[in-house]
Amino acid sequence: MHPYTKGAGKDLGLHSQTLQEVAREYATRREQFKKSRLTWRKSRGARRSLGWIPVNTGAAKWKSGQVFHNGSYFKVWDSYGLSQYTFRSTSFNEDARGRWYFNVVVEIDVQPSTGQGAVGIDLGLKDVATGSDGERLEKLRIQTHH
Repeated sequence: MHPYTKGAGKDLGLHSQTLQEVAREYATRREQFKKSRLTWRKSRGARRSLGWIPVNTGAAKWKSGQVFHNGSYFKVWDSYGLSQYTFRSTSFNEDARGRWYFNVVVEIDVQPSTGQGAVGIDLGLKDVATGSDGERLEKLRIQTHH
């Protein structure tokens, strides 16, 4: 679909990456549902289609305390400190009440936990485990020395 949408971004006021992402999603869903043409929901009423604008990596950035996309700034409630992260993929999504949200996947460095060095045992269990053949592993017997 990319050759058919070439140059349409300028006329629609959208970033070309956004159009490519919409086309990719459309092709994915056609393949998923094995249909040559997808049917869309109504544009009005309770079962109307909700807005969804995908944003490709790099097309949205954090600038001056706001999200910058396609030459416009969007105010967001930043409860996670987005300025600290690099955006991976993002989208603008509408809920049923007409409110828009900015959803983002960010790249973070994860440090593996070293654990606590302790093990907890529930002494009230009747069986520790039951195998697929019905064989039960009885609860552990803990011996204490006085």
